[in-house]
Amino acid sequence: MEYDGKYDAFDLGKVSTYQLSTRSNKVTLDDLVRPEDIDDLAVELPETKCSDIETVAREIVSCREAGKPVVIFTGAHLIKNGLGLLLADLVKRNLVTLVAGNCATAIHDFELALIGQTSENVPDALSKGRFGMAYEFAYLNYAISVGNEYKLGLGESLGRTICDEDFHREVLALTPKGNLPDTFAHPEVS
Repeated sequence: MEYDGKYDAFDLGKVSTYQLSTRSNKVTLDDLVRPEDIDDLAVELPETKCSDIETVAREIVSCREAGKPVVIFTGAHLIKNGLGLLLADLVKRNLVTLVAGNCATAIHDFELALIGQTSENVPDALSKGRFGMAYEFAYLNYAISVGNEYKLGLGESLGRTICDEDFHREVLALTPKGNLPDTFAHPEVS
């Protein structure tokens, strides 16, 4: 790639990467909340928050019954805290029509699909200059480049990569498997 911008480009030859599987992570597949286990989930919330959640749930059902779309805009925390399978279940049941997440959302989904773990120790990685430097992130760039050649969106490109047969875990990215072409978008749509 040629660069003609006003800023100096840095030497990519000096970038040091590591294998994702060698990194210590805070979240594994065992930490994911599965839809079938939702009744066993113990979360203490103030009564006002419970009421807010019930109101949102009723509105979602009302919108879907009226044929209206339901869009969830989210950052990475839902995925890295194990709630991706719940989002996927809402999509499978047609209660949510679009999940739009930022790039960190896609990265956590990718890591869970590839190695079954995610959420590096950020302060430790930053102090060592290793934050976000896993070699496998090149797969994301490649997926985006190939998807662009085929005129695919970012979400579909990454979803197809994550749902490739070499990835043996179903996490959030279900677009190709669920045949839901407009269900997931990465990064956040504006």
